[in-house]
Amino acid sequence: MQAKLSSSSEDLTLLTEENPFNLLKVKPANYVGELYSPSAEEIGKGNWCFDRADKSLIYLLNHENAFKNSPMKMLRFKVELRRLPQNPAKPPGAPEFYGVAFEQVSD
Repeated sequence: MQAKLSSSSEDLTLLTEENPFNLLKVKPANYVGELYSPSAEEIGKGNWCFDRADKSLIYLLNHENAFKNSPMKMLRFKVELRRLPQNPAKPPGAPEFYGVAFEQVSD
């Protein structure tokens, strides 16, 4: 998921530091809150949380119904600031375009 916004990078940088679930009017039932370096037991299968340590969202996969004896896997996502590459042909004074992206990150 990606949103393109015409704003300053300083304003958008704040979004990369916040819990994206705080932007929702209603949080999903499987959101367990903000935790600090959570373990799989703290999150629980099939649930989301915000890791305050590295400012990432974590989803703990629930393979219970699909694969027997499958190890639990935590998927991590972060909101990252994006900026379009500099264009040498851009007229002087033209606005810069910044955006934020919600992307999966590797462990």
